[in-house]
Amino acid sequence: MFCFPILLLLASNPVPAAENRQDAAKPGTFCWPMHFAGVVPGISVDSQVVRLLGQGLLRADEDTRYYVDPKRKATLKIVTGTDRIVIEVSLERGINSTLGTPTLRNAISKYFNPHEGFGNWHALSLASTKADVLKNLGPPARKIAENHWVYDSLCTCEIPQSLALYFADETVERVVFSAPDA
Repeated sequence: MFCFPILLLLASNPVPAAENRQDAAKPGTFCWPMHFAGVVPGISVDSQVVRLLGQGLLRADEDTRYYVDPKRKATLKIVTGTDRIVIEVSLERGINSTLGTPTLRNAISKYFNPHEGFGNWHALSLASTKADVLKNLGPPARKIAENHWVYDSLCTCEIPQSLALYFADETVERVVFSAPDA
């Protein structure tokens, strides 16, 4: 009985589609919470990362934690800065070349799922093609190189954030979510 007026109100005040909003017209930008595995650059702190993903492999001299999925198909690298705030979340295919066999076991986390997705509606993954990225995010704000694209977040509170994509063989090889050192 009470739903009808609410539905009528919603129908009479539709939310404008992304393509009609002024901020969406700026190429290479997005407006969604930039995160992966529940970790948000510029907001999350190291203790939250440990709660979400486990200890991982800590390299204190680099202020970095590494995580590898149980199938050993991808690596998640989380870098912290001032006050142990996360400044970078990096996802890459395969095992990071700096992780040796003896330390690899410490990096494996059953909570790290490399197939979680990112982008609009979490539709992109490490296997996405350049065409998939263009369809989902549009053209990049900057092309650092043909295989290095950067997108900027319009919806951040004080700390600018960006999403960098690196391609190999026309597919996403590495994704870096970053915020400057807070």
